[in-house]
Amino acid sequence: MDEIIRKLAISQKELLNLQKRLSQNSKLMAKEETQTFIFDLRDYADSLAIVTDPVKDAEAEKIYEAADLATILGEQNALLHQIIEGLKAMVAGTVAVDFFGQKDGELRRTLSSLEGLVELNGLTLQDNRDFQRLLQNEQITLSDPVAEAPHETGKKPGFFKRLFGKNE
Repeated sequence: MDEIIRKLAISQKELLNLQKRLSQNSKLMAKEETQTFIFDLRDYADSLAIVTDPVKDAEAEKIYEAADLATILGEQNALLHQIIEGLKAMVAGTVAVDFFGQKDGELRRTLSSLEGLVELNGLTLQDNRDFQRLLQNEQITLSDPVAEAPHETGKKPGFFKRLFGKNE
């Protein structure tokens, strides 16, 4: 079970890295529908912490592209199912309870949370189809330059000038 959770923690880090790269793309963040998907992706990845928090040394091993989202989510779905089966065996008493020191009630709550995560994973996979279609139709890649606001060095306007839009 520890190895499965470790794999999930690594996959979580890789998904968070991809989500961060997606959120830095100005073309994607300019559209409300893609922006919502990217933020939902972050919420999903953060929710994996229910079981990955105890794994402290997990580091991303691969750098994924947006086209790989279905692969990542599919792998996470399989890992979540393996963890759920292990927890069900612990709750049923057929396997010794050894899940981060949790007792019966805690195990049942964790199990319920993970079943909800599987559902969220499936919804994210469905939304990913539309996201991938949009990426293809608009030919957006993560290698597109990130737009930064132009500014002159040493001539940053003060707070109130920026607030009220007064220019010299």
